[in-house]
Amino acid sequence: MTDEVNWEKRFNNEFKPVVLNKRPELAEKFNKVFKVLKGIDHRIKITMGKGINYHLAVSLFYHILEALNIPIKGIEYKGEVLYKVSENYPIAYNIAKHTQKLMEDEFKKKVKENEISHIAVLLTEVTGEMKKTYSNMRRKQNNA
Repeated sequence: MTDEVNWEKRFNNEFKPVVLNKRPELAEKFNKVFKVLKGIDHRIKITMGKGINYHLAVSLFYHILEALNIPIKGIEYKGEVLYKVSENYPIAYNIAKHTQKLMEDEFKKKVKENEISHIAVLLTEVTGEMKKTYSNMRRKQNNA
């Protein structure tokens, strides 16, 4: 099976025990984030025809907790507002906005726009929009 198909199993069997061993108080939040991740995966499958992989799920897990001001690593995350994410990566941004609603519904907390922008940038791995941006930049440089 591919990592895309197996991410849920790996996430619960490998990642979850490590996190909860270090931070057992996160058990309830872990399950809520997992529910949000499944919602993201579903939305991406509808939009892109493929889902997230294990590594993206782990990255999103940390970003979701940080976006909710739940530091996982003991380091306060101070993200800066990302410029024009909605314009440069519209598919990823749309899925990130959907993620914002999932997070707010599940955790009953407001999620800041800059955190949604960070999640959108992570999602460009699946949407391929980051690669397109770099390809366009290289094409412009070569034509200059």
